[in-house]
Amino acid sequence: MSHALDDIIAYFLAAPELVPKGKTAGLKKALHVEWKGRDVFGLIANAEWLLWYFRRPGVTCGLFEYSELLETFPDAKMSGRSEKDKAELTLRIRNLDDAQRLLVSVDKLFR
Repeated sequence: MSHALDDIIAYFLAAPELVPKGKTAGLKKALHVEWKGRDVFGLIANAEWLLWYFRRPGVTCGLFEYSELLETFPDAKMSGRSEKDKAELTLRIRNLDDAQRLLVSVDKLFR
């Protein structure tokens, strides 16, 4: 799993249009990624997988649509947030192949 995390972090550190920012809330550590000042992606590292977030600001600024992402990642799930305008799409990254597939899709958003 550490190779998948390494690849994801390296990608965002190298992308000039994206700004990775670490966040800590209690014991939970997360990586948030900003684009044009908006928090569009998130990542939480768990022992068995990485939990990737396509965050709502990415939809409101037109970077991506949840419906299109669900076609690409049919195993993704909408977060259980009760406020529909705050729902996020989550995806479990279980291995290096999952991470690479995610990064290819994210990269296409900026091309």
